[in-house]
Order: sequence, then C-alpha cells, then structure tokens
Amino acid sequence: MNWEALGAIGEIVGAIAVVLTLGYLALQIRQNTRLLRATALSATADAYLSFNRLLGSDPASAYVFQVGLEDFPSLSEAEQRQFLNLLRVAFTSYQHVHQLHEKGLLDDDVWEQFVRAATALLTLPHVRAWWEARKDIFTPQFALALEQAPRSTPPPLAGLVIKEMLKAAEPTGR
Repeated sequence: MNWEALGAIGEIVGAIAVVLTLGYLALQIRQNTRLLRATALSATADAYLSFNRLLGSDPASAYVFQVGLEDFPSLSEAEQRQFLNLLRVAFTSYQHVHQLHEKGLLDDDVWEQFVRAATALLTLPHVRAWWEARKDIFTPQFALALEQAPRSTPPPLAGLVIKEMLKAAEPTGR
C-alpha cells in the first residue's frame, strides 16, 4: 500500500469523524434548546402561580387587589400602596415573560396570554394612571410592547363573578 492511498483513507476517516461530530453537536444543541425552553416555561408558570398563590392564600392581599381593581378610591391609603405594590409585582412578572419571549425561549401564544392580561389591566383608568407614572421602572422594550399591543377586554371582575356563582348555586323550585 502506498502513502497516497493511506493519506486518502485518513482524509476520508477524518471527514466522516467531522460529520459525526457535527451531527452530535447539533443534537446536543437541539436538546439544550428544548431544555432551556422548558425551563423558561416552568419559570413563567412559577411566577404566575406564585402571584396567584399569594392572592389565594392571603385574604387581605386578595381583598386589596380585587377592590383595587374594582374601586381603588375606596381603599385606605395603606391599602392603596399595597395595591400599587401588587401591580408592580404583576407587571414585573409580565416583563419577565416578555424578556423570555424576546430571547426566543417562549412561544408567541404564551406571551400573548400574558399581554392580554396586562393590557386588560391597562384598560382600567387607575391602573393606566399608575402605568403612565411608573412605566419607566420597566425596560423600554417591554413598555413599548405593551403600548403597541391591542387592548384586551378585561374579564368580569370578581364581584360580578361571585354574584353569578351565588345566583347559580341557589336552590331552584323552592
């Protein structure tokens, strides 16, 4: 066997090894991307659930948030401050989701769910006033995304939902 033939075989083996290595790296990158996206989705769910867990486990916070949405002026000054802090927490969570979406770690439909919630809150005049006064504490990209998003119709407020639930739970035919 001559040296040229051995060199050609070595080049072929080297090329095959490079192709296999590139294929392996592509597979690893794809798996890593899936893991990052799953982690981002989990972090998003955790942020959303922690806010709702706070409202679900602390009657005072739930009261302040709901009354703040429905009738902000009726809250005491301390409750108004608490409501504004709860808004900051909610919008900080929305911003986090926006950042993950912008980095390509969350699908459009996940971001759209959160933007609908945020823009629905922004239809309330007192929430809009808070946003106008405080939007500079958020990233310009997030503020722009909310400003450019179509406004969502807010869902019925809790007081109305509770009344409907109580009405539906009333015994009939008595």
